[in-house]
Amino acid sequence: MITLKDIVINNKIPALDPYVMIDTTVNSDNGDETLGQRIGQGDVLYPGYFYFLGSITESEQVLPYTLPVNESEYDKWKNDPIKESKSYFHRKPYYDSMPIGMVVKREDNSPDVSILNLKVIPRNHRQAILSKYFYFMGVQNKLITKFYSENLTESEKTFLDRVAATPQFLAVTKSNLETMIGCNIGFAIDKYNRSSIADARLLDWNALPYLFNMDISNRGMVFNEQIGGLSSIQNIFVDKC
Repeated sequence: MITLKDIVINNKIPALDPYVMIDTTVNSDNGDETLGQRIGQGDVLYPGYFYFLGSITESEQVLPYTLPVNESEYDKWKNDPIKESKSYFHRKPYYDSMPIGMVVKREDNSPDVSILNLKVIPRNHRQAILSKYFYFMGVQNKLITKFYSENLTESEKTFLDRVAATPQFLAVTKSNLETMIGCNIGFAIDKYNRSSIADARLLDWNALPYLFNMDISNRGMVFNEQIGGLSSIQNIFVDKC
């Protein structure tokens, strides 16, 4: 049984900065392809698939003082009828205007886009989560291998054919994903207004090894000043997992 780690080692996948990775060109049976395939501003973002989101207009409102020190502080503020003089833009102590991760189906059927942000997750946890997801979807249920070879380097389908074949992944909700990988992932999931996302790129299955091995980056992220930075956010994720 091949694993994502095997693919990374066998194909000598480098540990790239996430924003170098999305513009990396790889060879395929259908010609050279960029890992991050740009999609239209109004196109659907499908659950279970991986995306980069950028040029998010709502991010212009986010500053460190508009983020709470934790979610409990946000809830206390929100339920306060006076709400003091402070105005929180966001529930979590961080905001990422350039997330990279998996779109998760919203169980409330909201038009907002929810994404499991891999940047918030420490490297070893990220690799464990992606390995379990690849095993469940690709090895056990053979869904990914309908489109790609076992080592994720060759595909007989065109990019548009692969994107069109989405029904198997539409059931990827937060609760289903947590059952699959055995971890509470809510802290790393954030929601975005779809109309505010001007730049969205699909990272197809051949990008999975690159996501597995990608470098750490806090580019595009804002933090509550009391939190510190990305390492503190990742530690919170581990505590909640």
